[in-house]
Amino acid sequence: MADVAQMEAQQASDAYNLTHQQNLYETAMLTLKQKMNFPIEEALLLDTCLLEQSTLEQEQLTIEHADNVFRLALNCNPVLKQAEMQKQSANMDRKISWSSFVPSISLYGGISSSYYKELHQTGYPPFHTQFENNFGSYFGISMSIPIFNRLSGIANMRQARNNYRIATEQYEAQKEELQKLVQQAVQDREGYLKEVSRWRRSSFRLTGLPRDATQVRRRLMTSLDVQNNAATLLESQTGLLQSKLTYLMKCRLVDYYKGQDIIRNNE
Repeated sequence: MADVAQMEAQQASDAYNLTHQQNLYETAMLTLKQKMNFPIEEALLLDTCLLEQSTLEQEQLTIEHADNVFRLALNCNPVLKQAEMQKQSANMDRKISWSSFVPSISLYGGISSSYYKELHQTGYPPFHTQFENNFGSYFGISMSIPIFNRLSGIANMRQARNNYRIATEQYEAQKEELQKLVQQAVQDREGYLKEVSRWRRSSFRLTGLPRDATQVRRRLMTSLDVQNNAATLLESQTGLLQSKLTYLMKCRLVDYYKGQDIIRNNE
């Protein structure tokens, strides 16, 4: 009788936990809809095909070394591209600053003409005659040698040179940071893949444990043993699910560094 009472109490506790988890699920769905700007009143169907074994096996076939992923990230990472463009812009500004020490030659030219007539008088030549007679042109060339602005030119050149050095250092620092992120993402992906295998083996071993009264009597197990086995099985299944989701997320992160699409049409 004590075992029966204990199992009934455990059943009531499990029912409470189920209700609690359902409430957490509804809260998480509401938060997800808000993040997606999805209508609250409409139902949001979640695609769980990513958790199938075939998808995981397909992901396992795409494992690459961190150095190969980093080489791909150098050509497609937007943050690194931005740092590279800033470096190139600073280099162009540095070259432009040199022009303050170089003489400049300017060419200029133009044409002009005029027409004049008073409205209350007559006898003026026609328009085309005045236009031809008053037509003129000019052409010139000038040379400017920087002498008095040498101090300001030196200051501008030094500032442009320092800006280029700063942009170069920022680019190298961003590249090192990207390499660390890629290495960490690849290591996390491999680590969670091992966790998936470990939790799968643990869950497979626990699926053969007794879960009804007949099996309990045959193995002479107490209610406490049944509760412990059920808790262990639930923990293994939860860990397996979390490991699968985290592993797939890390796979998508590595795909991002490789320049691939995170959301795919065939999934």
